[in-house]
Amino acid sequence: MKHFALLLLLCHFGGNLDAQFFKYYPVDTARRIIETAKTPEEKFYGYYGLDRYYINNGLFDSCELVQKEMYAIAKNLNRDSLLSDVNISISNKNI
Repeated sequence: MKHFALLLLLCHFGGNLDAQFFKYYPVDTARRIIETAKTPEEKFYGYYGLDRYYINNGLFDSCELVQKEMYAIAKNLNRDSLLSDVNISISNKNI
């Protein structure tokens, strides 16, 4: 019973996470975010949304180009968390 209660608690708090990379953007919104981004990090998350769209719809060739852009942005910002997101994205494509 304790394990079930703990599982429910984790699901509740896990569902309330509001990290930007958990959001799935439609393709038009992702492209608009990329075009109007004021910071490289906003542009990164626009590319991340576009990458999620491409992977979910099986457009793996386009997904590679987006992941290269994401990697370049993360490398220029020197942010390990963004590099981790790129690596997870790349590994999700290969599964």
